[in-house]
Order: sequence, then C-alpha cells, then structure tokens
Amino acid sequence: MILGKRTNAVFGSSPDRLRRALAIAVASSALALGASTTYAQEATRLIVPFPPGGGTDTIARSVAQTLSDGLGYPVVVDNRAGAGGIIGASALLQAPPDGKTLFLSSNSVFTINPAVRPDMPYDPNASFQGLAILGTAPLCLLVRSDAPWADLAALLTTAKQEPGKLTYASFGPGSVAHFAGALLADEAGIELLHVPYKGSAPAMQDLLGGRVDMSFDTVTASLPQIAANRVRCLGVTSNTRFEALPDTPTLDAAGVPGYHFTTWVAVVAKAGTPANVLGPLQAALKNALAQPALASRLASLGLATAGASELNFEALLAEEIPRYQDIASRAAIRID
Repeated sequence: MILGKRTNAVFGSSPDRLRRALAIAVASSALALGASTTYAQEATRLIVPFPPGGGTDTIARSVAQTLSDGLGYPVVVDNRAGAGGIIGASALLQAPPDGKTLFLSSNSVFTINPAVRPDMPYDPNASFQGLAILGTAPLCLLVRSDAPWADLAALLTTAKQEPGKLTYASFGPGSVAHFAGALLADEAGIELLHVPYKGSAPAMQDLLGGRVDMSFDTVTASLPQIAANRVRCLGVTSNTRFEALPDTPTLDAAGVPGYHFTTWVAVVAKAGTPANVLGPLQAALKNALAQPALASRLASLGLATAGASELNFEALLAEEIPRYQDIASRAAIRID
C-alpha cells in the first residue's frame, strides 16, 4: 500500500499521466541504448598478446590513454595472452580490416616467432600493416646482489670453468630473453643452461630466491629490483649505454665484443586496412608519442622513444627474421 501511494504521489492517478511516464521511461532507455551502441561502435580495441601487468601491457595502457584523448573516442586494451603471442595475433586477423582493432606487441611476435615456430598462422610480412614503432629497449643481464660476480668478466670466467652449470632464466621458451641468453653463450663461447618461466614475474622470483644464477629481463621489470638493491645488472644488451642505467656497461663493452640485442614495440593494423583509415591512426599515434607526458612515461618503463618514428617496420622484419633464424639454428631453439 505504501508503494502504491508513493507511485500516485509522483504520477498522479490519471491513466494518461501513467502512460506518459511509461513513454518517457521507454524513450530514455532507447536513448541510453543508442548511446552505448555508439560508444561500442566508436571504441577501438588494442590487442596485447601478453597478460595484464607485464611491461608490454603497461606500455599499451599508457599509449591507449593518450591515443584516446587524441582520437576523441576510447581505445580499450584487450589482453589475449598465450602461445608466444600467436593467440593475440590471430585475434587481430579474425577482425575486419577497418582500423577498429589494432595490435601492440614487442618484436617477439613479428620476428622471433617466425624463426622458431614451423607452423605459423600468420605471415609477418603479409598479415600486418605497421602503424608506428613506439620505441626500443635493451634487456638487462641480472644476478642477485649477493652473487659472487661483481661484473660480467667474473661471470664469464666461472662459466668457462664450469661449462653448463650456470643457469639463466627467461620469461618463456622462444622469448626475447631466451634469445638474448643463447646469443651470449654463442658469442662468449660458453655453455649456459636455459630455464624458461611463464612470464617475467616467476623468473624474477626464482632469481631472487636463488634457484637460478642469472636472468635476462626487461628494463621495466629490472629497474625496481635494481633500485631496491635486490639484483645487480652486469650489463645491458644494447650497443650503447641506456639512459635509465647510465652507470651500467653494455655487454659489448663489458666483455663480449660485438654483442647486440635490442627489443622494440610496435602498433600494427590488419593488412588490407584502407589508406584513408590508416592515415588518421598513424597521425594520432605520432601525435601521442610527441606528448611529453607519454614520452616520459614510456622512458620510465624502459622504452627509448628517440628516433622511433624513423624506424621502418618492414625494414626491421627484413633485417631481424634472418638474424633470429640463424641464432635459433645455432642454439637449436625450436617451439613445436
């Protein structure tokens, strides 16, 4: 009875007033549905082929926010992890080539997978249209702070004295960290035992726990542990010192002449996306990278954006795929 009285107080007792109120409610629902449908149609999906919380995912979320502001509609990160990035790449290829689905990944999906996986559901040269290289980054060679090796030379001495005894962690078989370690072993003339993990976090946990001797990891994951004095970085894999670690030598300078291994992050669309769609997206990405706040954020995540716009996606594929095929062949790296 009380509910009936409250209803009458609002609508009155007239059937016409009640009908008008119901009509207003229906119209409001229709407008809300139309607004949400428009929102969904305008939103762009940015697929990341790695789990939430990792370095690439963090980069993607930073870029998505700035890109959303520039485009005037939402850019939503969609994590599709698994199979070394293949699940995420396949999700892009199942979407229409209309620019509403984009893909952000490190070079592992574009240039390492073709070198180690015999059956690929995509062709990096034919399946993707490069939009922007967001930046480049080295990996860090890490040991615990209490490890007996003060520098790379000392570690190499131990590795030569005890072939195959020293272990190094990576964040997965066939990952960039796996390749970085295989390349170090090959160029330094040593034997290392590879211990793959399902991601950077468990690899770091076992390094800190003393279950592996060293690891290759991203700058993003390494910097907090270095700052907390839990790990020591013996060198970075780039051919120049990295701005975020100015006192850390390159592996080239620290004892392995010629060593060079750099990762990069790119945003791509599905091949076949019309030029009139690609153009505004490329312009928006370029403008996003020019924003000081985003550039600073990416630098804090270990990504060097200087010169990134000059890097050519197709040229990187042509250069890196044969190189990684050679490393994979010499180190017998293969993912079935």
